[in-house]
Amino acid sequence: MACYEPSESRLKCFLHYGSEDRLYVPASSVKTTFDVSKLRSVADILSNEEAAKNIVPLIVKVFRGGYSVEPSASLFALALVVRKAKKNYKVVNEAYKAARKISEDNGEYFLTFTRYLREIAQTEEKKGFGKGWRVSVQKWYDSKDAMQLAQMVTKAYSIMNWSHKDILALSRMKLPNDTAKAAVMCYVSKGYEAAVTKYSNVAEAKPVLEFLKSVDQIRRSETESVLINSINVHDFSIEYCPSRFFKSHEVWLALIPRMSIDCLLSNINRMSKLKLFRHRDVVREVVSRFQRSDVIDVNIHPIYVYILRKRYELGPNLAIEFQYIQRRRAIENSMERGDDNSIQGDIDQQVQRQPPPRRIPEIMECLTTLFNKSLALLAPTGLRYLIALDSQAAMESRVCYKERFVTVEEAASLVALCVIKAESESNVKLVTFTKEDSGVKEIPINKAEETLEGIKNKINRAESGPASLPQLIKWATSKQEAFDVIILLSDHSLVATGSYDALKTYRQKVSDKAKIITCSFSGLHKKYKELIKQDMFFICGFDKNVGRLIEAYSRGAF
Repeated sequence: MACYEPSESRLKCFLHYGSEDRLYVPASSVKTTFDVSKLRSVADILSNEEAAKNIVPLIVKVFRGGYSVEPSASLFALALVVRKAKKNYKVVNEAYKAARKISEDNGEYFLTFTRYLREIAQTEEKKGFGKGWRVSVQKWYDSKDAMQLAQMVTKAYSIMNWSHKDILALSRMKLPNDTAKAAVMCYVSKGYEAAVTKYSNVAEAKPVLEFLKSVDQIRRSETESVLINSINVHDFSIEYCPSRFFKSHEVWLALIPRMSIDCLLSNINRMSKLKLFRHRDVVREVVSRFQRSDVIDVNIHPIYVYILRKRYELGPNLAIEFQYIQRRRAIENSMERGDDNSIQGDIDQQVQRQPPPRRIPEIMECLTTLFNKSLALLAPTGLRYLIALDSQAAMESRVCYKERFVTVEEAASLVALCVIKAESESNVKLVTFTKEDSGVKEIPINKAEETLEGIKNKINRAESGPASLPQLIKWATSKQEAFDVIILLSDHSLVATGSYDALKTYRQKVSDKAKIITCSFSGLHKKYKELIKQDMFFICGFDKNVGRLIEAYSRGAF
């Protein structure tokens, strides 16, 4: 069992954010695959017969826990268990069953699991579609009623180049006795026309065929009226809408009342880029949808709302500045080459900066209100926190890695604010670095009245000193104050050497369960390996997942 614990810990890290290392780096886009050679924990656990019994329940527990920011990692881990368990048929069957359970209400997950099985099998020079997979496919399709199956196969038509048509062809699945489900299978394999030809006279299949007819019509239609009518009749979500209709504000008027708050948030900036907020009825519908949400989804973290608000506020300005630079560079190059003699005089007169588009005050107000609501809904952990803010001048000017609309100072203050608002005031101590002998100075906080701007204004840059993690831990040791979690919020210029030794001393003398979370919001630290050792977690960059991962690590989720 001694070798199992580290393997389990590494697997938990992978399941939460897609890497076995205690290092989180925001990705540019959603991960579509993982490197089998870098996921050694699964093979290590499966090599231990006792540990292998718990691997599938562990994967399912993390997936259901609500803290994983990389759901596809659980599907990949299950696929790897299927391929690596070999003769342990009980574990293989549990993995297949867990994959079906996870993807019970989400056809995209089932397609993703199959794709991962294929990828892993190819590394072993095998196909990966044996009897176990075919039986699992049969059970997954059999567990759905006809209408539910029709909705799943049309909503997630293809994921990462894998479709339900591919699965049916490879599995050689038998047609069900239920004629309505058989009609859906025929639609997947041969198309709508073939399904109508074969099952139009079957009464049980008529509701399903009517639904499939609407889906087929909106995919072929060139007029938005057909789509709007189908949305109103069948409550189609945005996933069913062809992208060619996204410029129509009438389509969005039909979609917005049916959107969840999370879906609406993720589409705010798309609507802004499409200039849909020029239509006052769209603005009114968005505001109305936000106001109807008395209690927001607890999975919406305030950091996510703040990032979306900053993107909406500053995104167009950055685009206009980029266009201005491109035009100016083109004219300068043209003048150097002498291509156009008509371009003469001051370049600034030739290229004018366009004024940025006006942000809609009602939208900004809704996002601000939602941010405050989400802050109030943060769940307390009951742990004791020491939070250190880097106060150097560079924090104000540097932008976050992977989130250019947020400065490092804003990110640090935002993380600190979330912890302050979630926990009781007596459990949080806020400090900053100074030039004094101790190198650390306490900052008074007031949970009820604390704001983002208030935290930023409390930092005295004239007295700021270098951010040093070992110095922070030594200060806590000298004060003999017990903290469960020590968080350093800085950029890539922080001092890291000697951090782990200082932590070991602190755990021996003051708090034996203390953890360290270090955030370098502006980029990777050159000595980052000093910050990813046992009982330490390093975050490089900033995105919507940072707050959730800090909470998860504090609670001991990984």
